[in-house]
Amino acid sequence: MTYDIYGKWDQYNEWTGPYVFGHTNTTSINMGLDLLRRNDIDLSKVNLGMGFYGRSFTLDDPKCNKPGCVFSDAGEKGECSGEAGILTYKEIMARQNRFNEKTVNYVEEHGVTYMVYDDNQWIGYDDAKSFAKKREILDNDCLGGVMIWAIDHDTPDFQALSGLLGDDFVQGALIEGGTMGEAEREALAEELGGLTGDSCYVTMGCSGPGSNNKLAKCNTGDIAVEKVHSPGGNPTNVYKTALLHEVESCPKGQWKTVCCPAKSPAINCKWVGAPERSSIYCDGGLEEKTCGAGRYELVTDRYIASTGGSICASGARSLCCDSAPELQECSWTECQEEKKCPTGGYLTFRGNQEGGKACPKGQTQSFCCPIAGKSCSDIATKHQILEND
Repeated sequence: MTYDIYGKWDQYNEWTGPYVFGHTNTTSINMGLDLLRRNDIDLSKVNLGMGFYGRSFTLDDPKCNKPGCVFSDAGEKGECSGEAGILTYKEIMARQNRFNEKTVNYVEEHGVTYMVYDDNQWIGYDDAKSFAKKREILDNDCLGGVMIWAIDHDTPDFQALSGLLGDDFVQGALIEGGTMGEAEREALAEELGGLTGDSCYVTMGCSGPGSNNKLAKCNTGDIAVEKVHSPGGNPTNVYKTALLHEVESCPKGQWKTVCCPAKSPAINCKWVGAPERSSIYCDGGLEEKTCGAGRYELVTDRYIASTGGSICASGARSLCCDSAPELQECSWTECQEEKKCPTGGYLTFRGNQEGGKACPKGQTQSFCCPIAGKSCSDIATKHQILEND
């Protein structure tokens, strides 16, 4: 085990004290290995345990937020982990996508990454940089291998696993299987909803100076991923509600919030298509043509800024987000009465066409994916193959 070296349990320990440190500190790991070296233990029989989660703390003084500063309590509990002082990798990445101010730092000396967020929250965890530091220990001491706790703490697109083993290893990790039932298809659609945009929505109310609209916040269990002033497209698909009479228009200086499920948020979202220099013409709003391969258009905005002001003389801005690797072979059908696909199966569906125009009455477009024709039990990653070895 090379994790849980530090945690909330240190608060009242006279030998360690209430100080924030990354729980996967390589200095401490090497001290542990040195004990084995001095006792002539064959390190080829030792596996290095990697944690796909972080240990979090509440800072006693938000202004003192570097390793070694004092903490007053465990960090706030996560939506899924449900325990103070710990966040899964998925929950950590969700917090990186929020609007709130945060800083992410890597400490080369100790091979630890830490993030300060929500003013007084501090968490130490591993990412690609710190995993590389631990791989040096594996190589230098010829250790037997690695053990992961726990693979289901990772993001839906396996960011932690990619950081540890490399993109080449994780790519193409799906294997063949049987057919997917309706319940399995719905479960998969919910799990990947943030990576298709299907589970995301825009708030009906506006936020910003002078706003007090109760409909301006994300629903419980969802997180904010971006701001938008005047979203385009079919209102039912944009707001995910039948109460469209409650949707308000934002005045200059205010904005609406793009929300996604915390357990499967849209990732790496960036606005594309804004005017350059003195131009007033936007060139977004064209879905894949705007966002490019491997990304999807989550929402569009006719205004040049999320706080309003100037309107695009033509076109729109597109909020483009990363798709999961396994979703990059997926595509939308034309509008049709039946939910069917040329190959595979449909993962979800929508009532509008590219550009936001509504489908004819009684028709929808299906999001067709090769993985939607397989069984959830057969959609496995290479870590499962390794476990069998």
